[in-house]
Amino acid sequence: MIINHKQRISEKLTACCPMCSNTYLNLSRHLKGVHKMQNLTERGIIVKWATGHINIRTCPCPVPGCTYKPGLHLDRHVMQTHTELSAEMRAEVMSLARTLKAIQLLAELRASMSNPPMVSNFDQKDTKLDVMAGQAEEQAGPSSQQETCCSVQCMDVLKR
Repeated sequence: MIINHKQRISEKLTACCPMCSNTYLNLSRHLKGVHKMQNLTERGIIVKWATGHINIRTCPCPVPGCTYKPGLHLDRHVMQTHTELSAEMRAEVMSLARTLKAIQLLAELRASMSNPPMVSNFDQKDTKLDVMAGQAEEQAGPSSQQETCCSVQCMDVLKR
């Protein structure tokens, strides 16, 4: 089946709304119009999370027991160093890192008492993060306690 250029581009540009789970070409417009998200910083964090463009370079490795120090290329580290994990699990770990980072950024924004007020509450759902961290630890095997990385899409991966 031949897919035309316009269809390929639109598939790449679509993003799933983390608030309602629908897919949109212009997630920012959707968040502002449908979810009444007026805070530009909050909207930016959520769009970057949904599109996978959240910066996780300064995050520690989310694999429990790993001694990797935050550096320039967490994605390369996970993909090249953690060969004990399947390719699917490495992708899930990276998604978790992005999810945790987005939640961290949203929590920092909330703590700053930003104006206009925030609409999302992803940073206030601690119980889901604890469950996800436990699942990641179980899948990675036994290890010592370690700080997990920061990202938002990782949450979606570990929900599965």
